[in-house]
Amino acid sequence: MQSTGRYHVVYTFGWYMRKFIMDAREKGAVPVLITHTPRNKFDNGFIESNTDSFGAWTKEVADAMGLSASTLTPLPVRLSNI
Repeated sequence: MQSTGRYHVVYTFGWYMRKFIMDAREKGAVPVLITHTPRNKFDNGFIESNTDSFGAWTKEVADAMGLSASTLTPLPVRLSNI
């Protein structure tokens, strides 16, 4: 990445999630939160679950914003680790 000499503020995952929820509600939409599916992160050849990171953060935001969060993590982990 080439440096431009300018600063850019980057917020946390939770901040962006809350912003998306507020923007959606402002437009009359009903936000639905679904956790991220696991990425290419392995432990001893098995894909790791992300329930302690993105999954937990999504649940925290959902609870704070009065929403429910569906998790898709267990299914791809089970299928990938057969």
